Amino acid sequence: MMSVLVYLSIKQDIPMVSKNYYEQELVYQDKLDAISNTQNFESAFALSKTSTDVIIQIPEALSKNMTQGTIIFYCPSTDKMDRTETLQPNKTGIYSYPLSALPGKAYVAKITMQSNGVAYYKELKLD
Repeated sequence: MMSVLVYLSIKQDIPMVSKNYYEQELVYQDKLDAISNTQNFESAFALSKTSTDVIIQIPEALSKNMTQGTIIFYCPSTDKMDRTETLQPNKTGIYSYPLSALPGKAYVAKITMQSNGVAYYKELKLD
């Protein structure tokens, strides 16, 4: 009986929240600084969902001067459904993504960007 339990526990797949958690911990202070920088624009970030699309709103001032940006649609239940998109600067700050590309039920949109040499980070929940 004990051997069966040991065998079953070895075969159990236990996904980690992040595969590279150690590397992420090393740059955590940078993330905290980026979160702090975002607080001035807190109310200008928004996420909405239509029947076909996910729409992300980023402050226009940040979007038009963006030098680099990434959005990760993070699925807490499994990393196999995560999706990463590159953000391109635009004047409106509105970004649209097809809902069909996100097969999971719940996601967290993790926005990482630089604008005018300043780093920004924002998480928005998509249910």
